[in-house]
Amino acid sequence: MTAPSLWAAPNLLSFSRILAAPVLYALVVSPWRFGFLAAAIIFVIASITDTLDGELARRSGLVSPLGIYLDTTSDKILVAVLLIGLAVAHVAAGWMAAVIIAREVLVTGLRSYAAALGVVIPAGGWGKAKTVITILALVLVLFETVASGAEYIRGAVPLLTRTSTAGAAVNRSADEP
Repeated sequence: MTAPSLWAAPNLLSFSRILAAPVLYALVVSPWRFGFLAAAIIFVIASITDTLDGELARRSGLVSPLGIYLDTTSDKILVAVLLIGLAVAHVAAGWMAAVIIAREVLVTGLRSYAAALGVVIPAGGWGKAKTVITILALVLVLFETVASGAEYIRGAVPLLTRTSTAGAAVNRSADEP
């Protein structure tokens, strides 16, 4: 049995998450008003590819050490880079990003050490739940930022669209001694 190519669909899906990471970072730290919304959409799509690549690999008989490595590594990169971006943008606390990233590195290191000894430590229920909770939390943070901004804009629309003399009166009184 030959190993699947780097260009096999499951590997490309995993690699797409690595490519998405710097894009997410740039969107989160950018001043573009739709940055968080675009980041949330990309992150949701990237999270879906995390499920798709494994399913596709198993159904197509394309499971390989390279695919397993790409899947695991791309997940860690995607989440770590997004957490760093959120910390830089002051949306998430830096210590929180550091704790989550440190946990990921520790667990990945332990699993790699075990694999080198010929022991597989599969993801357990808590690990799988952590992944789902992390993804949901990051999506909620991204969408909450967008939603709160939309709420302010919605509240300001009537102010921006009405013609009023109140503003003129305030400006005139500010000019007067």
